[in-house]
Amino acid sequence: MSAADLLFTAHGFKQTSIRAVAREAGVDPALVHHYYGDKAGLLLATARITLDPRRLVDQIVRGDRRTIGPRLISTLLTAWESPLGSALVVVVRGQPALLHAFTGVVSATITEALTGPLGFSEQESKTRLAMLETILGGVFMTRYVARMEPMASLPPQQVVRLLGPLLQQVIDHGRPRG
Repeated sequence: MSAADLLFTAHGFKQTSIRAVAREAGVDPALVHHYYGDKAGLLLATARITLDPRRLVDQIVRGDRRTIGPRLISTLLTAWESPLGSALVVVVRGQPALLHAFTGVVSATITEALTGPLGFSEQESKTRLAMLETILGGVFMTRYVARMEPMASLPPQQVVRLLGPLLQQVIDHGRPRG
């Protein structure tokens, strides 16, 4: 576990300083600034490593194709509700443009999974990805950023039960089951 991951997980985004991360890593704070710019950049780099989208997507597409939708929302809720996911929410609230930097990596990984293991054409993958991102972005924004009720307080299992079939429909629309 990296020094940044350790401190963001233990203390959250607001309470973690670049100086503390540098001290924990045994480097000069100027070096951290040089490579990551600011604390948000450091968090995004840490999150990409810790919440490795390739590993998450592999978890999602492995197994029965008919249950990918529920696995997708369940996996993302688990990641978003982890300490590092919570720190990402703090960053997005303060600097919404940074969400784009993180989601670009996730989008590319999901597109690769759609065209590979799930067998969609590249164009079909992009279209389905756009629909999935619309739904999942709405969940992320209403549940974690805007904290809109009732979405913010629904138990994760209920969110999976309600949205899993919808995501599955986006994935399966017009394709034979099996």
